Amino acid sequence: MKDRYILLFKLITFISAGAGGITASFLNLHLEQVVGLTGTEIGFVSFFSMLLVIIIKPIVGYIGDRTGQYAFVIKIALIASIIISIFYYQSRTFAMVITASLLFGLVRSPIMPFKDVIITNYCDKIKYDFGKIRVFTSLGWLLFSMLAGFLIAGIKIPWFGNQFIEFNGFLPIQVAIFGMSILASLITFILMFFVPKPDTTESDKKQKATKEDIKQLLTNKQFLFILTFIMTSLIVVEAAKTYMGNHLVMELGAAENIISWMMLVQVGPELILLPLGAKMLQKFGFKNWYIFSVSTMILRLAVYSFTTNLTVFVILSLVHGIAVCTHIAGNIAYIRKVVAPNMLGLAFTIVASVTATTSAILGLLFGYVYEHMNGFIVFRIATVILIGTLILVICSKSLDEVGSSITNKLLLKENLRG
Repeated sequence: MKDRYILLFKLITFISAGAGGITASFLNLHLEQVVGLTGTEIGFVSFFSMLLVIIIKPIVGYIGDRTGQYAFVIKIALIASIIISIFYYQSRTFAMVITASLLFGLVRSPIMPFKDVIITNYCDKIKYDFGKIRVFTSLGWLLFSMLAGFLIAGIKIPWFGNQFIEFNGFLPIQVAIFGMSILASLITFILMFFVPKPDTTESDKKQKATKEDIKQLLTNKQFLFILTFIMTSLIVVEAAKTYMGNHLVMELGAAENIISWMMLVQVGPELILLPLGAKMLQKFGFKNWYIFSVSTMILRLAVYSFTTNLTVFVILSLVHGIAVCTHIAGNIAYIRKVVAPNMLGLAFTIVASVTATTSAILGLLFGYVYEHMNGFIVFRIATVILIGTLILVICSKSLDEVGSSITNKLLLKENLRG
């Protein structure tokens, strides 16, 4: 029975990630090329679309913890996202894009955190490594984004005798983005009906969340530390990356399908790293891994900030999987360690809300910088923020304490299996 559910969770993770990957990879380019927005306007779209989401996410998270109806909320969100995608597809003015983006972000806000709660609860129950499921997020993100890029701009691969294997792109960028996203959301919606009910995956019913629990969560210093780390690490990289396609295509003169190749280079290593994430943290030491991870982020964006060589740009993107592995194997395990089980839904939605807030602010800042300066300056600002994050990690006592507890637990699991 559990094998069937694990396969189901992998499929849901793969397809739902595909929808998000296409949107994240190509939406800003669509807004500049098709709608005609400036860099500042694109930044405003990102910023204002998150304002209501920031408020709603924790409320939805609390409701999920009180009712336990995570799967039902996801189903409603998926159907709503399909409807909003149709409206977004037709939006051609700044006001329409702002409205569509706001609604799209709002209806999709509970999908990822609630999915993580459902899957991590099940993995915890059957003692299955969450990273082995989460890797399918990377795979879905990669394959869907690459497919979209090739359908838009085609592909040309060198072959023997100066010959080429060619495929000409035929889809307008807006059709590729919203059409494939709608299809992925529809399939995910159908699959959600087969997710096990809470009493199937939990041996004991969770105590309902109370207002006192909320207060304790919001004053939990260890939880607040990891929130700060999330805001100033991977989110900074992802916010800068939203202008990577614009920078490569509009400033460095690459074809649109460079985005697909960049996606392969970035996400490919995740397919190897994520299933091994828990073991790597155990081997390196929790805090040592975090120091290493942030250092690779700094190196990557520092080089981005001055190179015009596409080959160098691609090679440095290989380290992206390290940052993602830190979030999945490190941050999520950390949160589950320091937060009570009956507050996990709220905790994950707070993380999502904080992520949205940070992304909105950085998107606004980076959009202005991209329009009035260039993409190189965007990457330089991100590098400075990451240097501050490295100092935070080095000085952290929380990573030492919680990290030691997590790695000791992992060692215990390994000994029991042995």
